[in-house]
Amino acid sequence: MEDLKELTEILGDGFLPVGQTKMGRLAERMHRYLRKAEVPSNESAASYLDMDHSKSSFRKVKHHLKLALINGITAIQPQEPLPESRAEAALWSWKRIAVGKMDVQLIPLGVPSDFDPTVLHRKFSLPEASLQLQELITRDRPDKAEEEDNLSELVYHGQKVFAALFHTSFMQNQRESSEKIEAFSREAIEEFSPLKNRFEDERINYNIYAIEAIYYFSIFDYERVLALTEEAITTFRGLNSPNRDRLIQVFELYKIRACLHLERFEEGYTTATRLIEAGVKVALNQALIQELTILLCLRTGHFQEAYDFFRTINLKKYKATLSKTHGETIDIFAGYLQFLIDIGRVQQAPEDTFFRKFRLRKFLNTFSHANKEKSLRNVQIFVLKVTYLVVNHQKEGLWDEVDALQKYLQRHMRGAKLGRSKLFVRSLILLAKKGISKKTVAEAERQYLKKIDELPLGETHQHTFVEIIRYDYLWSIIKDCILPK
Repeated sequence: MEDLKELTEILGDGFLPVGQTKMGRLAERMHRYLRKAEVPSNESAASYLDMDHSKSSFRKVKHHLKLALINGITAIQPQEPLPESRAEAALWSWKRIAVGKMDVQLIPLGVPSDFDPTVLHRKFSLPEASLQLQELITRDRPDKAEEEDNLSELVYHGQKVFAALFHTSFMQNQRESSEKIEAFSREAIEEFSPLKNRFEDERINYNIYAIEAIYYFSIFDYERVLALTEEAITTFRGLNSPNRDRLIQVFELYKIRACLHLERFEEGYTTATRLIEAGVKVALNQALIQELTILLCLRTGHFQEAYDFFRTINLKKYKATLSKTHGETIDIFAGYLQFLIDIGRVQQAPEDTFFRKFRLRKFLNTFSHANKEKSLRNVQIFVLKVTYLVVNHQKEGLWDEVDALQKYLQRHMRGAKLGRSKLFVRSLILLAKKGISKKTVAEAERQYLKKIDELPLGETHQHTFVEIIRYDYLWSIIKDCILPK
């Protein structure tokens, strides 16, 4: 029903092509319902049509309406007004391009004789549509050849740069090695850097800056990332474009992430809070800012600031509008914060009802481990769970976890990427096996914790979010809690 609502909004006041049959009239009634309803549902739509939403007859009406809406949206209508927004311009132009590509001369394109196709690029940032529509309109007008050549060059380079950024981002998402990402992004920079500021199209500059940022992250040059973000933000601030603020926010995000790796709390926290206060229109960007800010606070030992910032988030809206992954991330942060509250490292606000009702042990026992994220979420939960058991001297629970932890180490924590996490987990296993005493703590430090210092956090290939609280901070917390004063 949500898809039908979206199609209805796209069609707007346009013509709905349904016949005067029983099915057509039912589809028309459902269309009227969708135009009125703010939050449509199958149940209320069926009630409006006096039908049963569980019956196949109701589903047939929905299908009939969907086809009618698609036909109405894609139809070229006489006297159709010129577009006013980028979405309308994209739909308006690609409908006409599709008809023109059919090469059926009897079907008019429906483009006014005085229409200038370059407006699609200049006003709406649609160079591909502008080029293709211009080619169709001006096939027999050689006076436009030079203008088309310039636009064709823009589209050609724009597509290549976008493809390079897409592939670089794909390699990141697939957890390719930093060496592969570094090699690909370095070649892309060498090829595309000369295109900076060559075209009046902010997307080409944006894509090149983004590839450069990914490259500098891959070689751990976070200072260069910060310099690059300042350069990109300065460039985009000079734009007169509806995309300006969105492009700037992307590089502000890169800045916060670089501050996280450099552990520059003040600079990163100030940037994040300024962005939140100014307002972030894209829900995903706001979520990333919030998550990076909480992680920055926890990573740098500013636990109270992490708690205070967490409480500013509308958790209900956060989980309703974002994917399950983001919901899990915020739940895990809540688990770590509750642990810090329990051991007295965070002062809980008297009016805080969320954490008053939060039960850490229940959360740790019921959190469903992520099958596809064996080197991320499961590590975060295992570390918190075993730390919780050690601090609370729960020997029986520890014995239950030791076997699972050892198997997990062997199966899912191989290679150098998770070196810091493996060393920390092994130190917890040693405490669980040999008992908690000054002697075993010293042995764990000698065998494992000192080796962590040889693997700087900012130069490891593990996922940014794996180590929520620095392991040396977490170890000092464990020592304070378990060793006699």
